[in-house]
Amino acid sequence: MPLLAECRKLLLSGLRREYVRRDLVDTTLRGRIDPVAQATRGYGQLDRLHMRTFRREPETWENQACSAALTAAATIARTPGLVHAAAETAGLFPAPGNRAALLTALERGVYHRLNQHYRPAHAWARVILHGDGVSDVLLDSGHRAHTVLLRMNDLWEQVVRRAAAQAAAPLGGTLVQKGAGAASAIRSTGDLGQDSSYPPDCLLRFGTHTTGYLPVDAKYKRYEHRRVDASDIHQLLTYAAGYAGDHPAVSVIVHPVQRGAHDVLQRPQREPQRRRAS
Repeated sequence: MPLLAECRKLLLSGLRREYVRRDLVDTTLRGRIDPVAQATRGYGQLDRLHMRTFRREPETWENQACSAALTAAATIARTPGLVHAAAETAGLFPAPGNRAALLTALERGVYHRLNQHYRPAHAWARVILHGDGVSDVLLDSGHRAHTVLLRMNDLWEQVVRRAAAQAAAPLGGTLVQKGAGAASAIRSTGDLGQDSSYPPDCLLRFGTHTTGYLPVDAKYKRYEHRRVDASDIHQLLTYAAGYAGDHPAVSVIVHPVQRGAHDVLQRPQREPQRRRAS
């Protein structure tokens, strides 16, 4: 995880500290006496001094942004090791305060020679905290990026859905929206009582009164130089059988390839048995 790596670099180099005002009560004078607090709370006790002092503390917006991003990353990480590492590293940073104020500081923060080294970590923190992804990558926010972090499986699914809808339109086909009844035709049930649907990435319907559909499965895999995995073939067979209706069972898998290529999976036809004349 790039965010984790950048935050560990900050810990190795030492976290940035700023002078923070603290109200203390001690027996030794450190800073300035708070006369109002001393008169109203101390009641003349000279061994209890109410004072105001400034200390260099790591509770800065730069460090709190890293802590908030690491905490959020620990909730979405998929491997136990990464979850533990993100949560453990987040504990080494000061706890964040108000989230809205922190996001504002992260967007409007000014960088200078004392906090310039926080830029890489904050760039990844914005991605985690704002939930940036494929859904808003085409929106113009006024910022320029030399690199883009994308979830390619989701992006490829959107590409396939758009391309399939455009290709099917001249043939009278329409794209079935996700969540529609037809898109949830295949369902799985179990003893736990948690039913779930098994929709394809893209579902096309040709005609208005037809009961047959064409399910399309988008796979961001390098099938250009190797055969399709058995698990993906089984998934295609499930879609073909579930959406066939009264029509021949057909399903399609679309994967990125540099040149045009396609494979056809079909059941071999049995030769008719010959009878010998007696």
